[in-house]
Amino acid sequence: MDKKHKLRLGIVGCGAAAERCHLPAIVRQSSFELVGLVDSCLLNAERLLGKYRDLSGDGSQIKVTTRPQDLHGIVDAVIIATPHNTHQELTEAFAGMGIHCLVEKLMALSSIECKRMIETAITNNITLGVAHVRRQFPGSKWIKEVINESRIGNIEKIVWKEGAPYDWPLLSPSLFRKEISGGGVIADSGPHIIDLLLWWFGSDNVQIESCCDTSLGGAESEALVQLAINGVRIEIELSRLRFLDNSCKLYGREATIEIGLDTVAEFRWLDRAGREVATGVVPEETSAEEQWELCFVDQLENFAAAVKGETELFVTGYDGLRTVEVIQSCYKASTHVQHPWRNVVGI
Repeated sequence: MDKKHKLRLGIVGCGAAAERCHLPAIVRQSSFELVGLVDSCLLNAERLLGKYRDLSGDGSQIKVTTRPQDLHGIVDAVIIATPHNTHQELTEAFAGMGIHCLVEKLMALSSIECKRMIETAITNNITLGVAHVRRQFPGSKWIKEVINESRIGNIEKIVWKEGAPYDWPLLSPSLFRKEISGGGVIADSGPHIIDLLLWWFGSDNVQIESCCDTSLGGAESEALVQLAINGVRIEIELSRLRFLDNSCKLYGREATIEIGLDTVAEFRWLDRAGREVATGVVPEETSAEEQWELCFVDQLENFAAAVKGETELFVTGYDGLRTVEVIQSCYKASTHVQHPWRNVVGI
C-alpha cells in the first residue's frame, strides 16, 4: 500500500504490551503508518521510538509526547495500551477528536465504563475495537470449527489450566494494584479466556457457580473459577506463581481434545475410552514467535479495514463489555481460598 493511503496511527501507553505485541506487528502490516507515541513518562515513549527505529530503520516523522491531546489532527486511530483504569477517559477523549480506538484488554474496570465508551464511540461515529488477540490464534480458530461442526459431539465440560511464575517485563506496578488493574490474575489472564469461551459458545447464558482466589483485598495471584456457558460446565484455574498444564481440555460426548495455549498449539485427540487417536500441531508451518507477530498483524489489518468500513471488527466494544460483565460477576461471587495457617488452633 502506498504511504499516502495508509491510516495514521498513534500508540498511547509505551510499556511492555506496546513493545512486545503491537510494535513488531506495526512494522509488518501495510494499513497503518506510525506517527505518534504517547506515555506519561517521556523516557518510555523515547525508548519505544528507539525500538521502532531498530525494527524499521526509520522513525523521523514520529511525534513523541506525554500529552494525548497532542495527537489531535495528526492521527486517524490509536492503540490504547495504558493501565485499565485509564481506558474509559482516554477513549472518550479520542472519540471526541474523531479518532478511532483499539483498546487493550481489560476494556475497562466496570461494565458501566464499557457502556459509556460504546455510547461515546457511537455518538462520535468512531470505530471501537478491543484487543482480545487470542481469537487470532490458529488453535482458537480450530477449536471454534471443532465446536461448530460437532466433531467431538456436544461439549459437556471444559477444564482450563493457565499459569506460570509471572515474568512479563512491566514498566509500572499497575497490574499489581487492584484500584488500577481491576484485580489480579482474573482481570489479567481471565479476559483472554472468557472472551474465547463466549466466542465459542455464545454469551446469552452465563452462570458463575463459584470463584475463589488469594486476594485478601489486593490483586490475587491464584484463582479457581467454575461457571457454565449455555450449559457447558467450565473450570478455570489460574496462577501467577506456579507452572500449570497451560492447556484446555474439551470433553465431548464422542471424544476429548486437549490443546496447548501457545500460538503454535500442540493437541491430543482421545476417543471415548481415553485412547489417543491423533496428535498434531496447529499450525505446522510457522514458529511460535512468527505466529505471535502474525496474530497482531491480523488484528491491526482487521481494525484498519473496519475503520474504512470494509469489514466488521473481530472483537467489538460489545464483546469487550460482555467479558467485563463476566469478570465482574466472578469477583462478586469470589471467596478466599483456604490458607494453611487458618487451620491452626486459636487463629
